Amino acid sequence: MRKLILAAALLFGVHTATEAQDAKRERKDFRSATPEQRAQQQANRMEKALQLTAEQKKAIYELNLSTAKDMQSFKQEQQARKEKVRAIHQQREEKMKSILTSEQYAKLQQWKAERRKRADHHRAERRAKRPQGEILSAPANTK
Repeated sequence: MRKLILAAALLFGVHTATEAQDAKRERKDFRSATPEQRAQQQANRMEKALQLTAEQKKAIYELNLSTAKDMQSFKQEQQARKEKVRAIHQQREEKMKSILTSEQYAKLQQWKAERRKRADHHRAERRAKRPQGEILSAPANTK
């Protein structure tokens, strides 16, 4: 009886690990997909979860495609802004280095590192307190 329970627990553990890996792979595939692929994947998932008609699925696909293209454009703009901010910070850092003595600059770097460490610690604490969200999944087929 013990062996049977142990075997069932082991089988359940293997199944759960496989499901987690599949979900992680699907998220990675989703992030690297084109807007068209993303829209199709979302429409397929929603069709299964909500039993959509063909007309609804087509409308959902068009909506998802439009949203995915808008998001792709937004992400590209956001990336350009990030690069511009990095350049501004780099220029500031170079000017700061030319103004301060080497000792002052070293002290500034140490001070920044300490602030970064405190901020990282604070961020980790907040993350640990945050409740974990539930993942929407398709309801079980009741037929």
